[in-house]
Amino acid sequence: MVGRSLFGMFIGFICIVPLSLQAQTTCGGTRLLTVGGPLRLDVEGFFPTLPDQTGIMTVIDVSRPAMTRYATPSLLFEYVFPDARPVQIFFAAVRASGQTYRIVDQEPTFQIAASVGTGPGRAEVRQIVFDHPLVFDSGDLLATVVRPATGTAPGLVFFNSASPQGVLVGNIDLAQAGSAQLSQLASVRSGAAAVVVQGTIECAAIPAPELFIPVVGDIQGLAHYSTDVSLFTGPGFAGPVTINWTVRDRTLNPNAPTSITGTAATTNSVGTITGLPASYLGSMTLSFPGYNGQYKTNDTIRLSDDAMATARITARIPLGETGSSINGVSCERIGHTIAMPFHVTENHRVNVGVASAQLNSCGIYAPATLVTVRVNNGASVTIPLPAETVQLDNITGPNSLLPDAIGLTDGVVYFTVTDEASRIVAYSSLLDNASQSATLTYGMVIR
Repeated sequence: MVGRSLFGMFIGFICIVPLSLQAQTTCGGTRLLTVGGPLRLDVEGFFPTLPDQTGIMTVIDVSRPAMTRYATPSLLFEYVFPDARPVQIFFAAVRASGQTYRIVDQEPTFQIAASVGTGPGRAEVRQIVFDHPLVFDSGDLLATVVRPATGTAPGLVFFNSASPQGVLVGNIDLAQAGSAQLSQLASVRSGAAAVVVQGTIECAAIPAPELFIPVVGDIQGLAHYSTDVSLFTGPGFAGPVTINWTVRDRTLNPNAPTSITGTAATTNSVGTITGLPASYLGSMTLSFPGYNGQYKTNDTIRLSDDAMATARITARIPLGETGSSINGVSCERIGHTIAMPFHVTENHRVNVGVASAQLNSCGIYAPATLVTVRVNNGASVTIPLPAETVQLDNITGPNSLLPDAIGLTDGVVYFTVTDEASRIVAYSSLLDNASQSATLTYGMVIR
């Protein structure tokens, strides 16, 4: 058991902020939301029993889900450090679908250690103020992953709760896996973890939702390829909508993306991106800062259900023009591992591409710089993304960068990030060698 009182414990911070048992805000909102927890400093705590008491621990609080959409700027938790060595802790919003719990938003992993002057075995309350808010939709749950120092047990404090649902715990690393099955977790009935986010709905600074297009450009290849992007907004928007767009060009500097920005607007729900440069190639992000105004309590609509951005890519050859198109995707089509099936017909070639970007609305605060790529069950190849995007041309041809794809007619290419804080989108382009007509398709998110 963990015995403590307000006078016998240490209260510390990850950054310099006032201590509070709720997220700090500066506005005068009155509608309070709590996800997880709450902290109970007036009762005796305990540590749950796990098969591996010194292993990684994932905790999912199923007793206090979010009741509406909310972006929390900070979090409070209670921890007992067994010694002076640092531990790693990770926080995420997860969504239950059947018996699967999947990460939908996350923060980077934090490294924490006992405060100077505190002895081992002493409980501490910590507050972390996030660089970017952790966003919950209605029904989402708070998850915590603890990676303790070698040979020590996780020190996250639990306490008895009046809620019969309790929490789910297990020796898995949800941050690495991206999702967990109910069968991998055990229920601690009438138990609660001392981790909580709490604040006022009106003060939530929710990141503007975004759509992501992995490839756009105006460039000369086997044909002259150019792109126009059209927009459509649905009933979630009131009146004309302003969109901020960013192209991450990889032609000016192949070792780093060059940002090209602009704005666009829709009139009567439709619009077109203008002001694109004469020559560029890369990915595009479209941000909708006015989406639905201030989020409503019953708003669970994804941006991709209510807005569309379509990139039409035209190939100009001596005989005329051919075109293909690809739609922008939102968070649900961006993942840690993507499966990209392909089928190559006679006189055709297939290119595959992968792109990443910082997308605050999806909890992606750093783009991928490397991906591992394998074909079917073959060996993995590491591919750099120096400008946040790369395309592998004619992957079944003799000069393919993917040796296991050479000569194949059918197969599956798997892309996986090397940094779990990042996520990616993958696509394939099946091209006719004569007309350069292309069919673009997205890969499937595996996790």
